[in-house]
Amino acid sequence: MIRDPSLYAEFAFRGLWWLPERPSEKLAGTLHVKGGYDIKLELLGTLDDSRSGHDELVKFPIILGTSERGEPCTLLRAAQTGYSAPLNAVGDHSSMPVTSEVFADRLYLGKHYSDAGGARFRSVRVRLTNLEEWLGWNPFRLSRDSETGGTTLQVPSPYREHFEFREPTGSIQLSACSTLTETHALGSFGVKFNAHIEIAPPEPRQLEWFSERIFELRNLLTLFTGRPAYAEMIVGLGEDIEYAPGTRFPEEIGIYFIIKRWPQHEPIRRFDMPITFEGVESNLPSVLGAWFSAAQKLRLVFELFFGAEYNDEMYVDSKFINLTQALEVFHRVTRGGRPDPPNGYNAWCRKALASIPEGFPERLSQRLRDGIIQANGYSLQDRLADLISRLEASVRDKILDGDYDFPRKVTRARNYLTHGGEGRRREAFSGPSEYFRANEKLRTILRFHLFEMLGIPEQQVAPALLRRLRALQE
Repeated sequence: MIRDPSLYAEFAFRGLWWLPERPSEKLAGTLHVKGGYDIKLELLGTLDDSRSGHDELVKFPIILGTSERGEPCTLLRAAQTGYSAPLNAVGDHSSMPVTSEVFADRLYLGKHYSDAGGARFRSVRVRLTNLEEWLGWNPFRLSRDSETGGTTLQVPSPYREHFEFREPTGSIQLSACSTLTETHALGSFGVKFNAHIEIAPPEPRQLEWFSERIFELRNLLTLFTGRPAYAEMIVGLGEDIEYAPGTRFPEEIGIYFIIKRWPQHEPIRRFDMPITFEGVESNLPSVLGAWFSAAQKLRLVFELFFGAEYNDEMYVDSKFINLTQALEVFHRVTRGGRPDPPNGYNAWCRKALASIPEGFPERLSQRLRDGIIQANGYSLQDRLADLISRLEASVRDKILDGDYDFPRKVTRARNYLTHGGEGRRREAFSGPSEYFRANEKLRTILRFHLFEMLGIPEQQVAPALLRRLRALQE
């Protein structure tokens, strides 16, 4: 069993440590893992043969180790920040023990990897925030004794598999399950409910490949729940190992790395989620298929939109820029770069280009050519208006709340924030509160279109999305 698989776990243990190319030269030391902030190795001695000095950074691509209880460890992208050699009574440090500190970016606890490229996993289990709430599994049952009037709490099953999905091309397989584990404390006993998703490619992959899939799953869960989703645990699964005669299980490798702690939020209510697991369970394979197939072509949209969702500290005008760009790119990818040209437009375009006088400065000529060619393209205002027009009338009216000039106002504010200028400033939103309200409208518009892309009807998600919009704008 892994010590504590949480990405924010804190523990320490002693062991022996060495470089892959020098397996016979082992040093004693203590590894400290501190909740995503630090992975620090304190060594009695130094792995740096050159003894290059206290102030010089010495890098080690990989450090291997074994804990006191026999756990293999691999530290990746490690660096020694210096070493110390205490002075003895006569001012000499030649006979005194050298100590050093090494900081690593990543720890694989449970297996040795001699090179970074060889660190591959058959599959990965990931636990995401709000996953249990979204799945909504209740394993408990209450039974009442009619004679005594007493109530008994029962747990019919401590395990449930929620879904299994295989992408049509076979590039990814997902499964989700929930388990109950016992918790003990002095004078009390309880159970803890955990859920995880397992990601399994057709062949072993490096962590970076799994990180992309986790990014896509986080974004999807964020869309479903309306609340940012973060990875709380990542465990890699390796080869099957025989733990007892006839009993084989995949080796589990705890994965720890430096990560920014996610902000604590109040518990989420399923009532506030745009869509719960029950609401999408019947067509989940098509929903997941649509999401993963769109992940690459909409990558920039996801980075802009979900980047704003995850960053509570981003200024409202910066979020505004992110959201307008996300909607603009979404429309360009899904609707194209320009509308269908009217009859004769191309001929008029060629005529206008030919009319540019010879001898004009090149910069001016180029600006004129670009303007003529792009004149039939969508502007930001056009794209926003088109996206809004594609929503159902009742939804559209509630989002705009009578402000049917919203696309033009957004375009003017974007132009000011992009180009500046006193004249543009007067046409932009007047302050943070107006940008905040505009952001909520833009966010809601894009959410509706993302759900529509997944085949989820507007009316199914409208109650939660519009309720949130009203609550945040009041």
